[in-house]
Amino acid sequence: MDKENIMEYFHHIPKLMRTFFHSFDISHLQLPINKTQEKILMIIMNHENTPMNEIGKFVGLEKGSFTSATDHLTGIGFIKRNRSQKDRRVSISVSD
Repeated sequence: MDKENIMEYFHHIPKLMRTFFHSFDISHLQLPINKTQEKILMIIMNHENTPMNEIGKFVGLEKGSFTSATDHLTGIGFIKRNRSQKDRRVSISVSD
C-alpha cells in the first residue's frame, strides 16, 4: 500500500468516528453529560481498566481536556479511577 492510499484512509477516520458515535447516541436518556463525556463513557464501557492516557489518545483530547471530562464523570459517579500498585498509571472503569 502506498503513501497516497494510506493518507486516503486517514482522511476517512473522522467521518467513521462521527458515524460510529452517532449510532450510539444516548442523548434521549437526558444524562448530565456532554457529547465528549458520552464518547469517553462509551469507550470506557468497552475497554474497562484501560490506562487513562490510552483512552485520551483514542478520543483525541489533550491531557487537560480529557482530565476535566473524566473529573466530571467521576464526580457524578459514572466512572472510577484505579491506581496501579506497580507504578503511577491510572486506569478508569465504569462505576458499580
